[in-house]
Formats: sequence, structure tokens, C-alpha cells
Amino acid sequence: MFIQNMSVPTNPPVFNENGIRQPGGFFRGIFASGFDTKFICRHCHRILRDPVQSQCGHRFCRSCRDEILNTSDCVQCPVCIEDQIDDHEMGTLALNEMFPDNAVRREMLNMQASCVFPGCNWKGRFKEYETHEKNCQFKQLACSKCLLPVADGQLDQHKANSCPERIVQCTYCREEVVFSKLQVVFLLIYHCSFYYKNVTMSPLIRC
Repeated sequence: MFIQNMSVPTNPPVFNENGIRQPGGFFRGIFASGFDTKFICRHCHRILRDPVQSQCGHRFCRSCRDEILNTSDCVQCPVCIEDQIDDHEMGTLALNEMFPDNAVRREMLNMQASCVFPGCNWKGRFKEYETHEKNCQFKQLACSKCLLPVADGQLDQHKANSCPERIVQCTYCREEVVFSKLQVVFLLIYHCSFYYKNVTMSPLIRC
């Protein structure tokens, strides 16, 4: 089955603050003209990265396979379970029974790809995309405090001025609090007795 990409959705960040790529595949938006469903990882539901195939025929990213087998050397195939396959046909996933899917990988290599990072106009072949992704000046990192996507090079500014989990000083009592909790309800009920006594009790304030 072929999937036509009508639009490119906003994507979560690919890298953490240290520039280490997070597990899982590539975002579907890299194939703006569409793609075959066999290029989809059955675990993360993104475009396969380092594809491997199980004995029961399901494809996964290598990092997704490692995640599935993190606690056991052999598990029932989660896709077979999801598809309610009969017990006698139920597949299992084991490290020594899964193999690189070189046929699918070769099919993908020469497909036209586009960068999904906002502001980047890079286009090229899929085989070049991973190298571009690592070095893209528009790549987004996950803020370690709020996990929101932030453009590479703007983390310090984000943490100081716009991160909802940054530490700020309460206007009323001057204590340090997390910005996302600095709301009237928090001030009134949980934190600031100064606010309650000196602001809410003021005769000048009316509901």
C-alpha cells in the first residue's frame, strides 16, 4: 500500500541536548511525495532506520528491536498480538532470529527525501539523509527540562527566557519557583502567603 503525504506535520525533536539521536525511525515527512507502508516500523510507526525483519515478516528499526528485547531475549511479536494472530501462527522476536532487511533498505536508498526541520530546504536521496540530519543547522534538540523542541544553538536562550520549567522569582515574596507553577491558583493556595494576605485581601480588589 502506498501512502501519499499531503502535508508535513510538526515533528518532535530527534536529538537530546547532548546531540545523541533518540531511538526510533525517521519522521514520515521526509518522503513528501509518499511512500510504501512496508517502509514503516511496526513499533514506532515511523520510517524504518536500519531495518530488520522478524521470522513472522514484520519490520522494525534496529533501535526499536533493541527496545522491545530490552528485558527479555525472546518475546511474542507485539504486532502479531495486536493483529490477534492465532496462537499456532503467533510469531516470536529473538535477537538471533531477526535479520537485516537489505531488500527494503536498498529500495529506500534512492528515494527522494526532504529535511523535516523547520527552516531547512534540503532535498536529496534517502541514503544521504541521515548524514544531513546529524549536521543540519536547523535540527531541533529536546530541552532537558520541558522536553520541547528547540533549535540547535538556542538552548541557553530558551532555558533563560521561555522554558516553562525555568526557575523564576516570585513577584510577591521573592522566593524561587518553577515558572509553569507561577499562577494565581498556585500563589493563592500552595505557595505565597504574602500574595494571599497583601493582594487578595486588599479592599481595592473586587471580583
